[in-house]
Amino acid sequence: MTVLFVPHANDAAGVSRTRRLFVDLKKRAVPVATNDIIILDEVNLAAILSRRLVDEHAWFSRGQIDVEQFNNTIAGNASALCSIGTLYDVIRRILSKALAQTSEERAELKDAASVRLPEPRIDYYYRRTVAYFEGLARANARLGEYLEGGAASGIAQLARSSEERNVLVRPVGQQVYANAIAAIASAGGMDAALDLARQLPFDLAAPPYADVIWDTRRQTMRGKGLGLATRLLKHMFGFGEEDSERLRQEYGLSVGRPRARLPDSIVRAQS
Repeated sequence: MTVLFVPHANDAAGVSRTRRLFVDLKKRAVPVATNDIIILDEVNLAAILSRRLVDEHAWFSRGQIDVEQFNNTIAGNASALCSIGTLYDVIRRILSKALAQTSEERAELKDAASVRLPEPRIDYYYRRTVAYFEGLARANARLGEYLEGGAASGIAQLARSSEERNVLVRPVGQQVYANAIAAIASAGGMDAALDLARQLPFDLAAPPYADVIWDTRRQTMRGKGLGLATRLLKHMFGFGEEDSERLRQEYGLSVGRPRARLPDSIVRAQS
């Protein structure tokens, strides 16, 4: 049996070096599990940003993120907003299309999962990530109250109650919004997309979420529907697909009303 001894310094530079070594070795032997990437990877930008938010930012470091869980579900009575796995997934979804503002930045991010960016660039994308969540908090006052108040505030449970059903206090809701805002930001910029988001409904019992990602009969989240909900949000933003009849048919099938109309566009509603 071959045994390798690796010297380790228990400071910031030493921890970073050991993490990189561990992940590099695992990448060349057995594929690294997503859980390990989130916890240890010192190259993958989404992992670095996820850990930094949980370590440094008051909105994420006071129990708002469940650091013991990695799946994309959370109990209705949980005090956390989501797992660190969901946070990582959201950041990964918005990186190249919402956080990047120029073609040069989008090119820079193509290798951001395999090549560590310089520290000033990591700092830049950290600020952009914070700006994204600040925009969500402005769009959804209840989410802002929760992020400010922390897990002990009890706001998460209230926002998930049958009276509120707030979409952005659910992991799937965070993913749907990340998908839609990323797609729209690629054309009009993140700030414009987040401003439009203020006009969207946040009640899961309302279109486009009802009977797509929310089961109105059982009053529970649905395991499927993330993709359809994303496409419906893009339609409401005015960035819908060309074949709107196909989208309408899929929506009608999901809600159990074949003749159901697509949700109204918020762009038309504003004009």
